[in-house]
Amino acid sequence: MDIDEWAYEGSRMAQIYTNAYLTIAASASHSGDQGLLNRRHTTRRLDIVQNDKSFAVWIRDIIRHEFLDDLSVPFWSATDLPLRKRAWCFQEELLSTRIVHFTKDEIVFVCRAATTCECDPRWQSRFQLPPIVGTSSESPCDIWNSVVKHYSERQISFWEDKLPALSSLTRHFEENGGNYFAGHWLFHMPGSLLWWSQRSKRPKQAHDAPSRPPSWSWASVEGAVHYTKFSDVQDVAKLLHMCIYPGTVDPRGIVSGGHMTLQAPLFPLRGVWKEQYSAWRYFLDNNNGDRRFKSCFAFSPGWASELRWPEEEDCYCVLDDPTSPPPLLSNRVIDTPMFLLVIRTIDNCWPHVGIPPPGGCGFLGLLLQPLEDLDDDQTKTMERLESKLSFVRIGFGGMSLSKEDGEEAMNRFKDTVVTIF
Repeated sequence: MDIDEWAYEGSRMAQIYTNAYLTIAASASHSGDQGLLNRRHTTRRLDIVQNDKSFAVWIRDIIRHEFLDDLSVPFWSATDLPLRKRAWCFQEELLSTRIVHFTKDEIVFVCRAATTCECDPRWQSRFQLPPIVGTSSESPCDIWNSVVKHYSERQISFWEDKLPALSSLTRHFEENGGNYFAGHWLFHMPGSLLWWSQRSKRPKQAHDAPSRPPSWSWASVEGAVHYTKFSDVQDVAKLLHMCIYPGTVDPRGIVSGGHMTLQAPLFPLRGVWKEQYSAWRYFLDNNNGDRRFKSCFAFSPGWASELRWPEEEDCYCVLDDPTSPPPLLSNRVIDTPMFLLVIRTIDNCWPHVGIPPPGGCGFLGLLLQPLEDLDDDQTKTMERLESKLSFVRIGFGGMSLSKEDGEEAMNRFKDTVVTIF
């Protein structure tokens, strides 16, 4: 089977599993060689003596099963089911009308509405999975964010399969989503760019690699991806152009690159390694399940007269690839030009932690680094575009400024046209 035929068949998975009457899953198996059934030691013999007579009594052990708090939701996480850790199995589990999981100790039945299993025959809530478009009152944006979060937590043997393994599911979003670009929907832009990750890495790919998602795509990193829902936000970035380069007949699958052009405020930054705990750091840790970020960089406004750290003015960024941080000088200042491309402003995010400060301005955006080594395709792209500023995304950032400084920065750096590869 050649790669185009493989891509075509992969794009049909949604049709197969959606129309299946029942899907049978060998959920406890680590590979296709282990089969469906597992040997269970569920009965024990007890020898009992009563009135000088001996009896043999066979009893069934209690099936041990993890439940979460008082909700009694079985298998909340995928820790004990190898199949539920696999990225390729995400579509079949989400789209199947009914699925029977053969686990190590019991059989579990799941449908669109509920779950039941041998250890507790009562109907329980459905497995912790994102809802499906058309079956939920949630907005398509929130549903897609949930899809990305759950999917990106799963394991995949070949990094190049990350977009193909989700390709078929995207057809359920077509009616509402319109055009699809390497994990992002046009209807969701520009807010869809505000994903972040921790303990991830961005694999190094050759210029001629068949799979090379653009840096603005969450598919360009290996690791769990998160979206944070902010209130009182306003988009200030305008998407001018967006393009991906399909690597197969399936435009939702492998991509060999892509670029986008945006018009937005572009704030220059001065960076240092900031040890102290800030409101932004607290916010990011809290939204990461209280796990401390190990590779955050703090920045001060690059247009300031000196490197300063007013308590209420800072920018905290999470690197997409903490294993490759920007180089530091001996005085712990980052020796690389950095920019925050502002995507959204926030008026009232987490006021009890000072984001933004009372009467101040809050900004959400992408941490960008100038792209100096353009390949042939990127050079040709830039020649065709009006914008001559080319960047790659290296992280996600939030910034707080006083009202005066925020208004000055927005007026000074607004409407900058940039291209991100």
